[in-house]
Amino acid sequence: MDDAIGQIMKSLKDNSLDNRTIVFFTSDNGPALAGRVQSGSAGLFYEGKTTTWEGGVREPGIVRWVGHIESGRVRHKVVTTYDIFSTVLKMADVEEPKDRVIDGRDMSPILLDVNGKTSHDCLFIYKGTPDSSITCKIQLAF
Repeated sequence: MDDAIGQIMKSLKDNSLDNRTIVFFTSDNGPALAGRVQSGSAGLFYEGKTTTWEGGVREPGIVRWVGHIESGRVRHKVVTTYDIFSTVLKMADVEEPKDRVIDGRDMSPILLDVNGKTSHDCLFIYKGTPDSSITCKIQLAF
């Protein structure tokens, strides 16, 4: 995987696109811990892939945008992979579609400002079919 990512980054540089391309690197879930093949560690977090425990849903992400996002900074904020869509649209100055519900939120305030806040009131993490009566009762502290 390191080699493949390196090839992508080299291709961006070779084609003079690295300074005007936003690169997102993340995962959609934690490590596979069940079965015969184990694929990593969730560190201090409980459980992994296919669970709704922190080890299954809390994942690191790396975002690179030369000249816009300060390198080497760590943000301890709550965002989700479906925020990438809304964020890229905002950064490209494109309006979100109005003909459907967009669950994602623009995370550029967090990426561009070390003191930026999340746009989420809460995030729902569930397994199976959600109950339509679920409401956000616990506010995010991030």
